[in-house]
Amino acid sequence: IRLFRNDNTVYIHHTRTVNIFVCATLRYYYDGHQSMKGNTVKFEHTVTKSGAPLFVFSMPHVQNVAVGVLANAGTRDEMWPKEAGIAHALEHMVFQGNARLNDSLSVSSEIETMGGMLNAWTSKEMTLYYNVVPQESLQTSVDSLGSMLNTSLFRPENIATEMKNVVQEIKRA
Repeated sequence: IRLFRNDNTVYIHHTRTVNIFVCATLRYYYDGHQSMKGNTVKFEHTVTKSGAPLFVFSMPHVQNVAVGVLANAGTRDEMWPKEAGIAHALEHMVFQGNARLNDSLSVSSEIETMGGMLNAWTSKEMTLYYNVVPQESLQTSVDSLGSMLNTSLFRPENIATEMKNVVQEIKRA
């Protein structure tokens, strides 16, 4: 994932194919069409060179940036009962380390030490991976998600633990 800036507009080019790429820039310019009272948020929609949709939302009153990747894959893609919970477990596995950040502590620390947060969720239809960081950390945010989604290690020894975590989450729901 590469980030380009030009005339206060943020462009993101995703170098590998994903179903949907969403970048919600929460402050990059103000064009007078946003309304906090009326809950109206104007967004721009374009398509990246790889064909992934890109959405940019402007909220000039906020000093943070939220960046997320929405994949059109979820629990509906599992073969039941053999693969029950595997989509959710894969969501968890992405946070367990990648080629650049070797373990879960390194993955989370990269975002959290700058005052950001990262998370994900899985539904029947999709999985969303996202983080929220201070505006000046946009490139780190994009790099972090790119590493997580393109170079995750998916260590076999972590799968059983993550499947247990998924079962516990389901029981709590």
